[in-house]
Amino acid sequence: MQLKFLPIAIVAAFVSLPVSAQTNAPVASILTAALEGYVRPAYAGLTTDTDLLVAAAKTLCQTPSEATLKSAQTAFKASALAWSKVEWFRVGAAMSDNRIERMFYFPDRKSTGLKQVQKALLNQDQNAANAETLSAKSVAMQGLGASEFLLFGDGSETLANATGAFRCAYVLASAQTILAISGQLETGWINGSDVAKFWQKPAANNPYFRDDTEALNLLIGTLIHGLEAVRDVRLGAFLGKTTESDKPKLAPYWRSETTFASIAANLEGLQKLYIQSGLDSALPAGNAELTRTIEFDFGQAIRTAKSLDKPVASVLSDTDLRRKATYLKLTIQILIDHFNVEFAPAAGLAAGFSFGDGD
Repeated sequence: MQLKFLPIAIVAAFVSLPVSAQTNAPVASILTAALEGYVRPAYAGLTTDTDLLVAAAKTLCQTPSEATLKSAQTAFKASALAWSKVEWFRVGAAMSDNRIERMFYFPDRKSTGLKQVQKALLNQDQNAANAETLSAKSVAMQGLGASEFLLFGDGSETLANATGAFRCAYVLASAQTILAISGQLETGWINGSDVAKFWQKPAANNPYFRDDTEALNLLIGTLIHGLEAVRDVRLGAFLGKTTESDKPKLAPYWRSETTFASIAANLEGLQKLYIQSGLDSALPAGNAELTRTIEFDFGQAIRTAKSLDKPVASVLSDTDLRRKATYLKLTIQILIDHFNVEFAPAAGLAAGFSFGDGD
């Protein structure tokens, strides 16, 4: 299941409790803090890193070598991690023009993207080697997924010499589409943009939230949905119930050995949204222990993911490391329960359904 959500889905997740249980801080200040402390910096960082990826791809194509290939691979990893920090914030420009799928088409259980990229390489499809025409092709042929195969998959060694000229042109075109999407996402949240104006002012005609309760729904829902997606769509893609059901080649970014680093970045992004927004200020007095517990468990999950920053197959084949990966999944579940069962009711909201059950 490829998880998506729109603000309207989040609004339905919680219902308002009596006024006596309502929130402790002005929601508008939380929304502004989320915008200035998380949303804009995250998209700006993504644009910076993807710009460096384009520059590295250009250098690789102009002067192919082992060194320039390594530089392009390093720039790819930085871009993948920058996207991971913001990919679960699905509001505004991210929800238009298939930008999420074009940035990273995952999961791809039928290897659609791999087959299409390999066919383009075999046929030397010139439309794949041009950013403008590539952006109009299948979402599975562009973005981080395609770029990863081009830079790390079978045949990527040819990028270090002249025999990889077409492949490199495809690398550059894909990097340019990633940069274009990044720029659109960043621009979508600048001062004066519709979404930035709506974001800070809940109102009856606001397409994102009509009042403070719906605004809190969206923020808490973003955290819950993101954590569920990391648990089910990222870890769940390859970590089975038993070692026999593990599928390391279905892991995100397995070719670039960035699987657990990207999961750590997912969690870091969600943690930053929580902290930078000051969402805990929505809680009435007397909930300091809950706040400390959430912060501790976020830190624990991130540390665990970072400790597993190795090729995913080697993690799954090592009993102790695999046990750590299972523990990571459990820690994420604990965080979900904190927000769904404890935080939401304490903030004046009653849990309605699990976000992971949507389509």
